Amino acid sequence: MGGPRGGPPPALIGHLEQRLGAMTGGRSIPGLPAGPPISVARFTGGELEGSVSYATIGLSNRPLRSGQSGKDLYLELIASEYDGPESDDRLSACLEAIAKRLAIRSSPLLRGNVIRLDGPLRPGSLMTGFYAAIPVYFDDAFKSVHVEDGRHVAIVWLLPVGPSEIDFIEQYGYAEFEAELIKTNPDLYDLNRSEVTFRA
Repeated sequence: MGGPRGGPPPALIGHLEQRLGAMTGGRSIPGLPAGPPISVARFTGGELEGSVSYATIGLSNRPLRSGQSGKDLYLELIASEYDGPESDDRLSACLEAIAKRLAIRSSPLLRGNVIRLDGPLRPGSLMTGFYAAIPVYFDDAFKSVHVEDGRHVAIVWLLPVGPSEIDFIEQYGYAEFEAELIKTNPDLYDLNRSEVTFRA
């Protein structure tokens, strides 16, 4: 049985594979503070045809204290794109760096939080950061899972976003940003997409 001192709970792996597809590889994150290990795994053949996804495995074994509620939260992170000639390990590397930062700080990512990158996610891409979102491309039940030891684990979707989108989120908040996404319906798995054009 998985838990804070063990490996990833079977319920978590099954929960991810049911939507993201088979776990086809992964690597452990080096240089973490003392505590359970964390890996980033690759998934293919999931519900969204032609996509590849990455997810942290084991971050949820580390309690992350919310500065808002004062409660310990348990998270795993996912990020996805289309599988093709341009897909590489950059999403995986970003998840690795973000998970390591959360483990060092013992603090969670909350819905609406934004992480800025030092530059574009990939040459030619306008995406320069990530937005923490509910994984709305999947059924509602995917957003969380209860694992064997009773912990409630939230699945946080790291959505690549561009600079003007980041500015909009920081100025108007996540509710306004998500309302714009519903109106414009951009392809959020396309890392070469244009930024959302916001109303004047």
